[in-house]
Amino acid sequence: MTLIKLSELGETPYQQLLGHNEQLLQSWTTLAQTIEQNLHLQPKVVEEIRRMLAHQSGCSYCKSKGKPEGSKAQFNPKELTAIGFTEVYMTMGTNIPNYLFQELYKVMTDEEIAMLIAYIQFTECQQKFGALLQLEATD
Repeated sequence: MTLIKLSELGETPYQQLLGHNEQLLQSWTTLAQTIEQNLHLQPKVVEEIRRMLAHQSGCSYCKSKGKPEGSKAQFNPKELTAIGFTEVYMTMGTNIPNYLFQELYKVMTDEEIAMLIAYIQFTECQQKFGALLQLEATD
């Protein structure tokens, strides 16, 4: 049971937590869509990164959507670099050495790097919001 009741607004339990303020829900949803539409990564990679972050966040609802893939064989070099960067971020936080950014520059543009980092940060924020309010897994 969540720490606050779900609102009437929103399509998912997560959105219903935000739905206590309609403007916040609309802006948050628009930002999420904007980031995902501009990522320049395949949906399978975006989902892998989301799952990786979810299993560190403590959000039961977020973790219930699946575990990260064990095998990375299906990913191309750009995708592997994005996943690897996420793994480093999860371990080191914002203390990522510059030489690791050079690895990103080998396969991504500035725009793509900015969008990847925005996605990681926004997703982590969403998941921590769910964890803090004890959003539970749904069937």
